[in-house]
Amino acid sequence: MFAEGGVDSKVYLIFVADLLNTAFIFAYLYRTLIKFYDQVEALSRADWIFATDPALTGLIACAVQLFFAWRIKILTKSWIFCAIIAVMALAGCVAGIWTAVEVGRTPTFTEFQNFKATVIVWLASEAVCDVLITAVLVVYLVGIVPSSIPEGSTETKQRKHKTGFAGSDKVIDRIIRATVQTGLLTMIVATLDLIFFLTDATGT
Repeated sequence: MFAEGGVDSKVYLIFVADLLNTAFIFAYLYRTLIKFYDQVEALSRADWIFATDPALTGLIACAVQLFFAWRIKILTKSWIFCAIIAVMALAGCVAGIWTAVEVGRTPTFTEFQNFKATVIVWLASEAVCDVLITAVLVVYLVGIVPSSIPEGSTETKQRKHKTGFAGSDKVIDRIIRATVQTGLLTMIVATLDLIFFLTDATGT
């Protein structure tokens, strides 16, 4: 699924997709706030540029989450976590694309509540998926027991995630910090997005 030689190309594709998404966001902001300045109608309706955001966001998130699902399978040797994360990632991707379709069909912001269920599936799936990825990776890395230290010893309990080598210990610590920071950040953003959408009936 993710052979070593193909990882670089997938990273480039995700990078290009992210740049494209950013370009569409700037284009929408320019069109709405500058080109149609002081036109209330432009602020009340979405267009095809706006609709690309949920679709591209869903695709990008899905690609990244599927990569992590595969890496978790390699690390833990378990298909269970991999399958759960993959299902959540695919659900978020499909819901994100369908949200874009719904935006095209119902471009008025105040009517976005009509397809609330689709948005909930999209954002909730991504948030839950990020939490699962972060939790599984952190628990696994912290739970590594050095083979050179007898099981159950005091040193093992104090340093479960350590390998006994300073360089490796630092790498593991950096991986744990990066995993928690990135996973927590994306989860918070998705959760806040969902909360704002559900609590603001005007869609603004």
